[in-house]
Amino acid sequence: METGGAATVPPHPKPNDMNRIEKFEFVEIYVPSGSTGTRWAFPDLPKLRYTALLAMELYTVSAISAAPSGRPPISIANTQKAFLTLYADERQDIYRVPLVAMNRIQASTDPFVRALPLFKGQKITWDKSYVEFTTLTAPGADQSICFGVYYA
Repeated sequence: METGGAATVPPHPKPNDMNRIEKFEFVEIYVPSGSTGTRWAFPDLPKLRYTALLAMELYTVSAISAAPSGRPPISIANTQKAFLTLYADERQDIYRVPLVAMNRIQASTDPFVRALPLFKGQKITWDKSYVEFTTLTAPGADQSICFGVYYA
């Protein structure tokens, strides 16, 4: 069978851009000792305003022993009762993502996912976004809900 010309060579595959960190922010939501609240809002995040969210992951105490603030991250047991809601483009488009589904660091018998949870470049309104717990086991010491945010 004739093709009528030179063979077409497919272009080299582009490297997966998510294998490269362009911009990253470690984000903490502070949970005071003895708290039993069920909804925790993100703090003001000036570096993340007007940026495009590319990926986001969760860090638990099984993965890191302390956040940059010095507080320990929350336990995997609490993340299994928590859900993430993000306001994207001024709408509640990302609603109740199970927080445990964002844990990608394998530690002991903790549940984890292998792939980095990716987003489509949404503009997140962080001060409206939050983590909600069905119940929160009151921490005996101050803790943080810790995220790694990849953005452009």
